[in-house]
Amino acid sequence: QELSKAQKEDVDLGGDISALQAQIRVLQNKREHVQSRCANTMSLFAPIRRLLPEVLSDIFKHLVISDSRKFRDYRHYSLPIHLTHICPYWRWLAISTPTLWSWISLWPADDFQLQLYQPALDHFLCHSTTLPISFSVPF
Repeated sequence: QELSKAQKEDVDLGGDISALQAQIRVLQNKREHVQSRCANTMSLFAPIRRLLPEVLSDIFKHLVISDSRKFRDYRHYSLPIHLTHICPYWRWLAISTPTLWSWISLWPADDFQLQLYQPALDHFLCHSTTLPISFSVPF
């Protein structure tokens, strides 16, 4: 009888633990949501948000130019694309800055790899609008 009482208590405690674990998961999800809201709200106060669009656009241009001189791999053409993935505002600003898309440096190892650049080239042609595109392709 003592054994069955202990077994029942064990089952009851297991149920209580499961219920508490479910509550903990719910609370953890709520906490993550609140932390995300806090981070988003704090980002509104970031100094970079106070920059005029023209200034931020100039920073983007200098970044792309300096990046293209430092690296000799896929990053040559991908930095403007990466800028469009930061936030909606940066996406809008990067896409509306044709000079970011007017210079591309490709470092293909062979003709096949050069074909892999085609989607990027199309992207640059689209966003450079009426500006001519300069290419750098070493042989």
